Amino acid sequence: MKIQHDLSDFTEVPPITLHVAGDLLITGWDRKAIEADTDEEDPDVVIADDQIHIDTSGDLHIQLPTGVRLSLDVGGDLRVQSSRSVIQINAVGGDINIEDALSIEFKNIGGDLRAVRASTLTGRSIGGSATVDEIGTVDIKDVSGDLTVRKADTVSCNVAGDATLHEIAKAVAVNASGDLKLMACHGDVAGNASGDVQIEVLGTTPRIRVNANSDIRCILGEAVGANVRVVCGSDLHVTGAGSRQTVEGRGVHTFYVGEGEGSISLVANSDVNVTAQGVIGGLRSVNKDMTGMNVEMDRLNVEMERLGREMESMGIDLGREFGSLGDRIAEAIGGKLRSKLEKSMRKAAIKAQAKAGKRGFSFEFDIPTPPIPPRSPRPPFAEESANEPVSDEERMLVLRMVEEGKITANEAERLIAALEGEHEG
Repeated sequence: MKIQHDLSDFTEVPPITLHVAGDLLITGWDRKAIEADTDEEDPDVVIADDQIHIDTSGDLHIQLPTGVRLSLDVGGDLRVQSSRSVIQINAVGGDINIEDALSIEFKNIGGDLRAVRASTLTGRSIGGSATVDEIGTVDIKDVSGDLTVRKADTVSCNVAGDATLHEIAKAVAVNASGDLKLMACHGDVAGNASGDVQIEVLGTTPRIRVNANSDIRCILGEAVGANVRVVCGSDLHVTGAGSRQTVEGRGVHTFYVGEGEGSISLVANSDVNVTAQGVIGGLRSVNKDMTGMNVEMDRLNVEMERLGREMESMGIDLGREFGSLGDRIAEAIGGKLRSKLEKSMRKAAIKAQAKAGKRGFSFEFDIPTPPIPPRSPRPPFAEESANEPVSDEERMLVLRMVEEGKITANEAERLIAALEGEHEG
């Protein structure tokens, strides 16, 4: 059936509501009129001063004025072209493909989402994967598949698969159950991945907090200036202008890049690779043997928990600036990630305990670098490590080790004394 209505009598076209059981194709045009085709013989059509409503049990292809406000329920697939509209989607059973909208808000999508050119994209749940291009604010609670974003200002999302983001201008807060890839990022980043992380940082004074259950590869642009802190379960490889260094074995490492006051924190259960176009200096690595016991992975656990709290705070800060952007990462850190890290670190601690006394060392050295103007490097968290007394978390960690039979009470006593001595020194 063909539907035709002239809307030229309206000073402003009222909101349009479409309920379509099949597929829906919307095309925007500059005419003040509606033309539609549906395979239902008698669709429900209401044209009133305050609303336009079309309900059909079949497919619908409709042309409508650009810039109109839309409310949609679709049983099949949805495609919107050149509408330049405010689009509110309650539910879509199939896939969504939207190009050139003003803003997009959705609740539930059964299939995949592709959205191109809009000011905002916000929503609750995507059953498939999501591909987003040239959208200012991307805020999605859950994506069941993969997420790909190209050219956005801010991105916030929980992703069950892999997440790949390119050219994010202001801020990222992403939690991925697969791999996380962040390329050409100019703003702040709070990210977590159960797999690998690859991140390219281009901002001059970035704030970066990244956790990975596997490897991290970090690429720093020429303009980046930051204090860097790395906690890794395996080896650290650092390459900068005129220098290259490999530190074998798990540990906590600090160094600086360039002259800026940014902050970069990288935590990985495996290897970390850092490549910088600028000058790297002041590399310091610590791996301590306390009273004949190799407890470095337990200390690493404390560091990771501490970083989790810092990321949570960062999420709150981002939330103040970008609305709900930081809430996602704070929620993820507070629940799934912290639990996962604790579990992984407990396993590592058991292995470390089995090797107790067999390996323990402390080293401290600088990477040779070309002469640079004098500076006062401030390795991130250095004051916290030097001045803070033994924390409740550290004491509880030692007590758990006793309770689980990893160490004796006497060994615990010596360990706490060693920790207190380290903090005092």
